[in-house]
Amino acid sequence: MERQAMNKNSKRCQEWLPRKKRFCASLALPGLEYCGNHRPSTTEIRVPCLIDPSHTVLQSELQIHAKKCPALKQLQSASQQPYFHEGMNAGSDDDGEDHRHVNYCLQEHNLLYHNLDNSENPIARKGVSRGQQAGATLPMAEGNSTLKSTSVSSKMKRSAVAVMHRAEFDDLLQRIESVHKNYCSEPEESVLQPMACCKWLESNIDKKLPFQEKHVVQQVSLLGNLENFGLTNSPTCNIRQCEVSYSEQTDVSNGCGIQKLVYVEFGAGRGYLSQMLCDCYGISNVLLVERRSYKFKADRTLRQLSGVHFARLRIDIENLNLEGVEMLQNSQFVGISKHLCGPATDLALRCCLATSANLSPNSNGRMEASPLLYGIGIATCCHHLCQWKSYVNKQFFVSLGFSPDEFHTITWLTSWALSGDEEHGDGHDISGSTCNYQEEKECNTGFSIAGERLNEVKQLLDKRERKALGMKCKQILDCGRLLWLKQNGLEVKFVQYVSENVSPENKLLLARWQHERIIL
Repeated sequence: MERQAMNKNSKRCQEWLPRKKRFCASLALPGLEYCGNHRPSTTEIRVPCLIDPSHTVLQSELQIHAKKCPALKQLQSASQQPYFHEGMNAGSDDDGEDHRHVNYCLQEHNLLYHNLDNSENPIARKGVSRGQQAGATLPMAEGNSTLKSTSVSSKMKRSAVAVMHRAEFDDLLQRIESVHKNYCSEPEESVLQPMACCKWLESNIDKKLPFQEKHVVQQVSLLGNLENFGLTNSPTCNIRQCEVSYSEQTDVSNGCGIQKLVYVEFGAGRGYLSQMLCDCYGISNVLLVERRSYKFKADRTLRQLSGVHFARLRIDIENLNLEGVEMLQNSQFVGISKHLCGPATDLALRCCLATSANLSPNSNGRMEASPLLYGIGIATCCHHLCQWKSYVNKQFFVSLGFSPDEFHTITWLTSWALSGDEEHGDGHDISGSTCNYQEEKECNTGFSIAGERLNEVKQLLDKRERKALGMKCKQILDCGRLLWLKQNGLEVKFVQYVSENVSPENKLLLARWQHERIIL
């Protein structure tokens, strides 16, 4: 009450923001207690902004606001940059439309997946996907697909589950169980504390802020797994350092060479993962990619570190062309991220693999090599936000007989892995996620929507079974991603990098080229 009274005496907006645990900092409109964004209206509804859906405006002012929204200026500025390519990594509703059966390579027994004998796989034995038999169609194609939208909200996914008949739901569960049994196993536990990061664990943690320690533990283990997989410049890492010019590998006689290794942090947020990477491993080149603006960033600290060259790009990963980034010319790069939410993981994977070893003249006429991927280390999360359009391996799901509607149902079921049928409590660490989609506000509320059919579906499984099912769905989604990377020639590994009591989103996707890449 005292806090509310204090705010009443100010000229600030009286709207309390639960997420930020403070009142709105904007000035109140003359004669009102609220700012323009939070002005109450009994007759009009608020709708998401057309430019930036993270905030809302009155429906009657939508078109006017769209012309002066601050996000518009930022978007226009980004679109003028050489690295902006609209929708480059967005995917397509149509890719994966070829329903032919694909024979995936599942021979790495030390990875997430078991070897698969097609003679024992009921789906592969038929040589035709269930989706073909049922006449399933992809979104935007002819057919009766319920979820044709290119961006399907969690509410739409829940509604799709609510209208499923029990026989349909039982059949879907059986197919999920079959796919998980044939393709997935529990990831290797790899909780590491490398020596290089000891100073952060011993002296850089404020014990009064336990959430900070939780993030540090995750960052330390993530970097330890990067080192263990050979993706850092640590003395124990297997990245070759040798004086071989780019021209000698590509039969080009212009003397242009791969000169440096750059770490690209996708969904960087405040950039603390890159800060630890530079501080502990002596990394000298870092590129931060984040579409939102943050306070208390690590940028100032990175600027003060001796010998560190870094840049921050404010852009959606969907529109990022790494070949247009000046810092990455004549470079190899490692793509990293801690908690890259839902479809942002797929966008980042596509972004990384879109680069090639092409040579082109710069503005001075000098030949430069476009960035060359060395490896990837991404901690995945928020699978319930995944979208059919952006998912990298739609063909994997199609070949297993899942329609786009069923894909979205599977993504929604992943929420049970963390919450069962309850909302997240304070014990779950989802604050470390850098959500790249508006649906970041939609928590994994499970079956919070009332509805007779939805409750019937809920009662089919107890909480423990729901959690196990959600985890299986998450593993199937990550399975498709790893297989896609393998098909593109990368060696892959999938590990649990922290314990569940630190963060339930504790899986790390690692990938690197199977042959050695040369770095000067």
